[in-house]
Amino acid sequence: MSEFLENVSRSVPVLFYDLLTRICPGAVFLYFAGLSGKQRSPTSGTMEALDFIMLVFGGYIVGILLTVISSLMFDAPLELLGRLSTRLGRLSPNQIWDQIDSIDIRSERHAMLLVKVEAEMTFCQNLFVVFLALIALQRAGYLVHENTLFDLGKPVAWVVGSIILAAVVHRTLILFRRVRILTRLLGSLGTGKGESPPKEERS
Repeated sequence: MSEFLENVSRSVPVLFYDLLTRICPGAVFLYFAGLSGKQRSPTSGTMEALDFIMLVFGGYIVGILLTVISSLMFDAPLELLGRLSTRLGRLSPNQIWDQIDSIDIRSERHAMLLVKVEAEMTFCQNLFVVFLALIALQRAGYLVHENTLFDLGKPVAWVVGSIILAAVVHRTLILFRRVRILTRLLGSLGTGKGESPPKEERS
């Protein structure tokens, strides 16, 4: 029983990560790209169930593609800056993950906190890619129903895009700061696994 609970506890972070970073933004894209325009009767419960399954599995697949695009859009420039200048090396996403892996060796609970923050950052990045993709599809006339959220001629589109981009920057700064603090703290204290993580700062 204890082994089963241990396996479940290890699976929860992975499921949370996939749900937040891939399924959610992928489902948002699929909804606005086509499912929102399907005509159905109010009693078509079976169709609604199929649509939900399509959103989950289709959203996961789309989410993987979104992650690739967002990595090229946000991570690649930071990685390039880190390689061009040693002073900017700490901006490298690969270095950040190396530090998270190092923290995980010393404190799994601290590393899980960082993975949560990184998942929130990736979600915001993928959501911004979704926003740009829907704008492009609407301008090309491929959306089933046009939406003012993706009309650059409307102020609301700029407001929504700015908010999502600000969330990307905010969560990225939070992740970098938390990694730097925990790396220094655990390095100086020699923390072992099992200790309680510090309180997560308000964000």
